[in-house]
Amino acid sequence: MVVSVVRYWMSAYTDLVKSLKELNKVQFLDLSNQCLTEIPPEVFQLTNLKKLCLSYNQIEVIPSAISQLTNLTELHLFGNQDTGTRWI
Repeated sequence: MVVSVVRYWMSAYTDLVKSLKELNKVQFLDLSNQCLTEIPPEVFQLTNLKKLCLSYNQIEVIPSAISQLTNLTELHLFGNQDTGTRWI
């Protein structure tokens, strides 16, 4: 079975980490409105990811590990921190 869409509305970060480790075929991941302050490192292991939605969180920095997502064609960052999200 190929999982192509994963949408999370959860309060426990550990549930997210456990779920992501089990899903290596994810192509679309929506982590919008989760009060995240950083991108969970496990996300960078999802090499089949094409679309990543991180809107309306509190993410200030996009780490260089984002370059590991070579199939990523869409990255949504709307509504993160008033000061603007920066790349490192």
